[in-house]
Amino acid sequence: MQVYYRNKAFLFLMILSCVFVQAQDITDFDVIPKPYLGKPYYDNKTNAGISEVIYVTKSNKWQHLINDTIFIAKYDPQGRRVEYLRFENNKRNEPYLSSYPKNQYRWEQDNKARKMKDVCVSTYNSKGEYKKIYSYTLKSNDTLNRQTRTYLYDKKGRLIKTVNLFDDRMGLNSEYDYTDDNLSVLRQYSTSNRHNYTQYEYQFSEDGLLREMQEFQLRDTLKDFVDKQTFEYDNHKRLSVEKYKIGLPAFDVQTYYSYNENDNLQNMKIYWGKDTIAVDYKYNERCMMIEKKIYTTTWKSTKEIFFLTPMDSLTPMPYTFTEIYTYDDKDNLIGLKKMDKDGVFIDRVFILKYY
Repeated sequence: MQVYYRNKAFLFLMILSCVFVQAQDITDFDVIPKPYLGKPYYDNKTNAGISEVIYVTKSNKWQHLINDTIFIAKYDPQGRRVEYLRFENNKRNEPYLSSYPKNQYRWEQDNKARKMKDVCVSTYNSKGEYKKIYSYTLKSNDTLNRQTRTYLYDKKGRLIKTVNLFDDRMGLNSEYDYTDDNLSVLRQYSTSNRHNYTQYEYQFSEDGLLREMQEFQLRDTLKDFVDKQTFEYDNHKRLSVEKYKIGLPAFDVQTYYSYNENDNLQNMKIYWGKDTIAVDYKYNERCMMIEKKIYTTTWKSTKEIFFLTPMDSLTPMPYTFTEIYTYDDKDNLIGLKKMDKDGVFIDRVFILKYY
């Protein structure tokens, strides 16, 4: 599958713009080392597991659609997530959420309107590693999409293959190769077409830092370049520069990272052609992130910042917006909301509860 620069760049911006709270991540990239970006945004002092997440989104002013999503998670005695449920509740013709928390009890008021959308069950082997993940999604016509993912490991405990079945039929599988215990190659292919697949190649420095990642599309004996990502680090082994060469024609994106004296990520600057996006982070006295501001002064009308809405369409967002994070007295993240430059709630709120 050819990946064009618009897709990758928009995905990159979406990752920057919001924090997606997922009850269970079953992507193929959980074994890929991530460059060090300083200390986490917040440290969970109690090691509490997230048992419930309420996710409220608001569409644009023409549709007046409120989309509430809730995740409910269950854990085993070892604290591993073994099941989560996702419910949705769409309500049309409602006024804008001009403020919060007056809407935080919506779920208690609208229990009958909930509709289960996803069920995910995880099982583990004797070493505590994923064995299988079963996922069920309820479609709009009340039929189920089923997905089963099986994890296979080598004698060193390294993930070497994931096998996916969709509705007990073909799916997208992944194979992992290692060099000196570092991931070197990841291949993803459909069981219906084994000779047409995507390959990711990784290079590390002698000190174990990820330096380069390339994506290729292979068809029989042909190997087409898709994109390349390189990483540079500072003297503390923190990521300082990230460069993308995306698709053909090449369209470069460069990101620069800076850190404060407490080893927290303080600023990001993204250069995309002649345009610049900046992200500033603020922390409280316990080094926990309380604010993230995203802004640009150079973005052109032909390159608006786009993000996915609940309607699964692309909608331009304001050039400047801020995400506010709140915590309980145990330093657990319990809330997130997005505000525009005037302090007005824009489009999404998270409320987290812990078991």
